[in-house]
Amino acid sequence: YIEDRITFVAPAGFNLTAADHGDVGACVRHESVSVRLPFGASNCTVGGCYYDAVCSGNLMEWRLRRCPTDDAAAPSGPDLGLCLESDELVRFALGSRNPKLSPAWNKFSLRHVSAQGHVLSSGTLAGYRIYSLFEDFAAELNMTHAAGRLFEAVGSESSVRLTFVAPRSLGSEYLVIRGGVGSASFQLATATAFDDNRGVILPWQVRQNDMIILKRTLPTGGEAMSITLRPVQNPAAPGVTTWTISAYKFWNEVQGLRMVISEILDAPGFRVLGYVAIQGVGSLSTLKDLTATCSSTPCAAYFGRAALASISFRSSVPTPERGEIIIRTPPNYAFQREDPDPEDSAIIRVRLGGQLLTPTLVVAAGSVFAGRWTEYDASAVFNSSETVFKQAGESRFLWWLSGNRQWVVSFSPGAKPRGLIGQAQGPPDSVGAPGDRAPTVPFDGWSVGSAAGWTPGPWLRWYGEGRLSGAGMQLRLTAVVPMGESARGGVSAPVQLPTLQQVVDAADAGPAGVEKKWLLQTNAAPGGLEDQRLLATNDELFAGFPLVSQALFTVQSALRAPFARTELTLALNQPTSLFGIGVPIPTSVQYQLTAPVGFTFPSECLSAAEALKAAKLFETCAGLLRVASLRSSRPSRIQGTSDQLKVELVVNIASTTPSLNLWLLQYYLQGSSQRAGYGETPGFEVTPMATSLIADSRLGYLGYSYFTFVPSVVVPGGWSVRLEPPSSQGFEVSCIGFRACTLPAGVVCTETLDGNAVFQLPASGTLAGGVAQTVAVKVRSPNKLVLPHVNLWKVLIRDTADRPQDASFEVPGVSLSTSYISAPDSISATLSSSAVPGEDASAFAQVPVEVDRDLRAGFISEFRITPPAGFRLDSNDMPGSLRFEGHALSETLARYVLSNTSTVPRGRHTFTLRGAISSAARQLGPGGGLWVFQAMRGENIYFQLGMSGFRG
Repeated sequence: YIEDRITFVAPAGFNLTAADHGDVGACVRHESVSVRLPFGASNCTVGGCYYDAVCSGNLMEWRLRRCPTDDAAAPSGPDLGLCLESDELVRFALGSRNPKLSPAWNKFSLRHVSAQGHVLSSGTLAGYRIYSLFEDFAAELNMTHAAGRLFEAVGSESSVRLTFVAPRSLGSEYLVIRGGVGSASFQLATATAFDDNRGVILPWQVRQNDMIILKRTLPTGGEAMSITLRPVQNPAAPGVTTWTISAYKFWNEVQGLRMVISEILDAPGFRVLGYVAIQGVGSLSTLKDLTATCSSTPCAAYFGRAALASISFRSSVPTPERGEIIIRTPPNYAFQREDPDPEDSAIIRVRLGGQLLTPTLVVAAGSVFAGRWTEYDASAVFNSSETVFKQAGESRFLWWLSGNRQWVVSFSPGAKPRGLIGQAQGPPDSVGAPGDRAPTVPFDGWSVGSAAGWTPGPWLRWYGEGRLSGAGMQLRLTAVVPMGESARGGVSAPVQLPTLQQVVDAADAGPAGVEKKWLLQTNAAPGGLEDQRLLATNDELFAGFPLVSQALFTVQSALRAPFARTELTLALNQPTSLFGIGVPIPTSVQYQLTAPVGFTFPSECLSAAEALKAAKLFETCAGLLRVASLRSSRPSRIQGTSDQLKVELVVNIASTTPSLNLWLLQYYLQGSSQRAGYGETPGFEVTPMATSLIADSRLGYLGYSYFTFVPSVVVPGGWSVRLEPPSSQGFEVSCIGFRACTLPAGVVCTETLDGNAVFQLPASGTLAGGVAQTVAVKVRSPNKLVLPHVNLWKVLIRDTADRPQDASFEVPGVSLSTSYISAPDSISATLSSSAVPGEDASAFAQVPVEVDRDLRAGFISEFRITPPAGFRLDSNDMPGSLRFEGHALSETLARYVLSNTSTVPRGRHTFTLRGAISSAARQLGPGGGLWVFQAMRGENIYFQLGMSGFRG
């Protein structure tokens, strides 16, 4: 009824008031669940009841009251003023602040008291157990001794120390530990728990990804406990960690955990940071020597030299505008300053079209820019400019067009760029505001200058102004636009690398590997709480780039002919003794010499002369394809100049000069798989033997083909000369009636089963190097056309072991056709009666040409006759049967230009050529060597025939 009270009493020690300062009235999170009466007078209906709830300590009292009315008097009588029916269900919720310990009388009571103070009904309910709360809880990352640092990023493997105090001796046997950030938990499945108080490892009962159960009796009340868990994997989400630790009395594998003794819930710990991941090591992220060549990735970076560090990265958390990106090099590294004043130095490196703009763009302190290069329709009107940034050492500028509100990269501020390579421009009217002096560059709407003009380009990898500190080890960049979550950034800057001795000293002085690790982290913009500025880090988990000593060397080949097996001299220039990180005095070394594509090494690649040396630099050389592996068990001997350090190898020369003609050398100390030295040197040209072919041009005809070649080496007796026709084109080579020409007497011609001709030199028949030699065999040409790109012959000189020593693999043959012209295949010169032995003599030769049928006017444009090298022309007689428009005569060629209006009649037409023949030519034969007759159709050969003036 109205004015009745319902009193709820909690056990002693509970506090039901809303605040912990003892205010009477407000209750902790009071809420009606299923109460028909409204709470408070403001929710009343006319003539009804409402209730108020008042709390004080462990007491809550409901007072039933009449809803306010304007004029009605209070009702009277037994049923008037009724608020709740008997047996009506009333449910409510109430917050409570628990006592530290369970009360001795742990009962909740409820009473219904009338307005006159009579207890109308009452009841009690057993209370719940109160667990003691762990106090003075703290969670912190623990430094790992191996790495000497904290690991704070998401996903990093770390070590965590948990400390807390139990308020009293609890007799607990089992501890359950959980931690995480939101729904992302620490990974504890492989963690080991160390009892820091006792200095022992705690036995675990259960290890799961998100929980570990340890067996550990809690200390006496008031004693601090410290447990270190390692290794644990940080949660996958950044933020402040929360921890729950519960102590249980019992546990077994069937029933699990039972009887909680004490706990702490969702206690805040340390912050887990975002992770900065290095992208594409060896491709996007590289360290490349600034001057040395690079033929293979990853490019080498040499101790003690300047290199270009290009680092591509992603951060798992956003970097806000004016946030910072910090890059710290390993010890003894230093970013190279563009300005000698370290306070004002600023390094900007821009990637454009996938290539670096070099050299570095230097921007005045306090100015920044950013951007991404994409597509743009170049139709802007250019006018005045301001905010000009000059590129160091070059005539290239980055400048802001205030009138167009547009950024431009060009070679002249204020002049419209033409889309040349290295130029770029952003869209007008898209960034900044009128009057802005230096707005940021937009992310969209760029075009890049290229060989084809303005073309779309990839995005700019990174942006910002760089400041150096820490003796050049730390580069600090300011983000002038926000960098979104997982957006890729890129920084490129020149770095001075440490010497090998500095790195060795650093490794000996500290934890192994520290000397190579790079730190990347992102910070929030200045102005916030200092301990919350750090946003993301890579925890120094990027082990850096491998540095090597530069291997200086040269290679020199005895022969350079295609496919020749020859001696190769490798000369090393090693001014200091060989040593490396962790290998101060190596006991063995392996060098690997990699030849260009096409070269190969035999399995045993030391030359015969090198193998016989008593004091060899390398005991063995093993060849596999184009790699020669040289091993030495006395690395101390490999020190000196290239004149002192030479080793002779055997190599098979490639067929042609490789397009990438570089030799690579790297060495490995004491069986290590990490190379300690690397170098490149230009290769030599593969020089084919000078060779020419004069062949009969008639289709399906058996005639002589004359091969003239100039060996680049001395060809000893017993070696052979091999002629190979084009493969599968129908040429047939015959040794019957072959002509030795200039080859020594006793040479033997043999036809091989695969259709080649081999000329075996007699034992006494040595050919001098650099002297032209001619030999002829009969060849039946195919009855079909053979295209020039397959009409290629091969001439090889092979030693007694049948290994190529000189060669020409692309000797062009003659174009074949049906001809109605013929001439004799041999020729003689008639000497004057006054010829003196040993001196030049006057002579003449006649060349009779047979034409099988009348050839229409213009079908043949001219005839050409080429005498041997020892026959010098001075006059000639032209046949009267032919009409000529003119002729030209030199010492080495006679040209007869036919009339283009007259027919070449059928029959014999004889050409007489006069001149002087040398004594050496007369020794070759009656004609002094090889004569060539050609009938031309323009510049194309219609008919060709070699005519032998050789003896025999």
